[in-house]
Amino acid sequence: MTLEETRPPTIKTIAQNVGMTANTVSRALRGSGSISPTTRDKILAEARRLGYVPNAAARALVLGSANSLGLVMTNPSNPFYSELFSVIERRSRKDGYLLQLSATEENLQNEESAVDAMLRWRVDGAIVVATQGSDAPWQRLMANGVPMICVNRPLLEVDCELVGIDYEQGAYDATLHLLDSGHWPLVVFEEDLEISTVHSRIAGVHRALGVRGRAAEEVSIVRIESLRDNDSTLPWQPQSAYEEAHRRLAGTPRGTGVIAGNDFLALGVYRAAYELGLSIPEDVGVCGQGDHPFSAFLTPGLTTVRSPVQDIGAAAVDWIMERIRGAPPAPPTHRRFAPTLQVRGSTMARSTG
Repeated sequence: MTLEETRPPTIKTIAQNVGMTANTVSRALRGSGSISPTTRDKILAEARRLGYVPNAAARALVLGSANSLGLVMTNPSNPFYSELFSVIERRSRKDGYLLQLSATEENLQNEESAVDAMLRWRVDGAIVVATQGSDAPWQRLMANGVPMICVNRPLLEVDCELVGIDYEQGAYDATLHLLDSGHWPLVVFEEDLEISTVHSRIAGVHRALGVRGRAAEEVSIVRIESLRDNDSTLPWQPQSAYEEAHRRLAGTPRGTGVIAGNDFLALGVYRAAYELGLSIPEDVGVCGQGDHPFSAFLTPGLTTVRSPVQDIGAAAVDWIMERIRGAPPAPPTHRRFAPTLQVRGSTMARSTG
């Protein structure tokens, strides 16, 4: 086999085989231009026969676009982010764009590398869950003309388009539900990350307490240590919450309510309550955050706050596509979708008889 035979097929190869110009073949492969269906079908059939794949790097250099979007998130193993990825990928593919995924693990250096990669591959837009460690990487991305939208977490100092969950409202609804179901005192098991989503959930708890005439100081806020590998944060696991719940729930007053910052933390509380001989919800009421796939299948089912992932993913991609298609610049907006409380057996109203 000669060197020429081992090289990937090109537009020129297809053009020679079908007896047309390279420009005609290029327009047919892009789906643009006034080309007859018969001609387009002939070109596409030959491209498939040869196994032709467009050179994205060359396209980016020539056209300044690789028909791709950058998606940066903390860790795709998080059920929220894995579902978000799926929503964004499907919607982007429908518009003819591929995703370049980067996971930062809450690490600023990884975030810098993600921006480097997006600039190198000349992505057409970026959908970002920022670490909130520094705005510098994102300022650099936007300075290079890349349309960017943040998910859930705003930047620290630079205003940027944002779409996400109304975490404060979700925690507010969960807290009111526990209080109105007769659960008291309350303990909040929250992530130890200093990020806006955590602060918003705690603010929602405090707002609900005020509405029901309770002081914020009456509620224990327990920050659960996340797993780390050097400067990177690993996916959440129930273990840390389980260990803390063993300490906190031993001897707890009957009817205590636990608000968990995510469903993995709630899962740890479940295990600890079982080992301590505590009944859910009679002895301990538990409410989570996220409505992860396992939540409805626990015994009893976990009351939790369901995230509007479909709405968030669709809104993010739609905004990016509008900018790619030339929508005029506009001041950034912050759109937060309200989550919904899924009431299950873990917080049923306690009998007072």
